[in-house]
Amino acid sequence: MVEKMQRNGRQLRDMKHLSARPIFQDKLPHRGGFTGPREDYQEARQQIEKLSRSNARLTKKVCSTEAREAARVRHLAYHDELTGLPNRSLLMDRLTQATAQAARQHKQGGAVVPRP
Repeated sequence: MVEKMQRNGRQLRDMKHLSARPIFQDKLPHRGGFTGPREDYQEARQQIEKLSRSNARLTKKVCSTEAREAARVRHLAYHDELTGLPNRSLLMDRLTQATAQAARQHKQGGAVVPRP
């Protein structure tokens, strides 16, 4: 332990010739040296606000795009893509709904289906 402390002391004496200048001085945000904590805080705050606004804008855009695509998928599930007319799936869905409603209300119903 004593040897280690002596070695560390020698290392510190040997390192006195080193200067305390910034290592990456050319890569600092402002030429001339370090910025103060207040400028750093304000710059960070501005960047956070800018990112926050950008995030809100992108979230709104993604949500509206997702809603539009979901509505398109629902429409295509029950309508012909070429003509936009209701398809057989929509007919079966509506017949099932009508049958369930008639059963709940204890009524009878009927449907006329033409032959192809």
